Amino acid sequence: MDIVAPIIAILFTWRFLLSLAISVVLAFLLAQHFGLVASFFTICIGVGFGAIWQGRWLSGLALFEPAQAQLVSKPIAFIGFAFIGAIWGGLVGQLFGSTLIGALVLLAGVTLTGAWFTLVLKLHAQLFKLILVAISLLIGFFSIYVYGLRQV
Repeated sequence: MDIVAPIIAILFTWRFLLSLAISVVLAFLLAQHFGLVASFFTICIGVGFGAIWQGRWLSGLALFEPAQAQLVSKPIAFIGFAFIGAIWGGLVGQLFGSTLIGALVLLAGVTLTGAWFTLVLKLHAQLFKLILVAISLLIGFFSIYVYGLRQV
């Protein structure tokens, strides 16, 4: 009877586990040619895709079905993006050994997202929102260095 709970959990989360398994196999193949950084980011993308796929299924949406936009207050968005900036900027800065590269990767992400919305989706992203995201990512990233958490 102890085996039933894990089997039920696997049946409910198979979307996440499938994308994780595919990303691990792909990461193993990429590590042979491109190194550990490419394989690490491949696993991160697979985990993110699996979480989105599983979350959309749990909310009753198909994978590519458009969803209604949820409004998020600016302070909550700022705190969330600051946390993301601390994690991803710190990780990239640590992997490449440069604070500047970590900050530039975060800014490149915002720039590419704005370009994607404008050029591909034909939606004009509001400049204020992109600036808010960029500033909050950088504040979160540089908070690691202000509070001395990089040495931990």
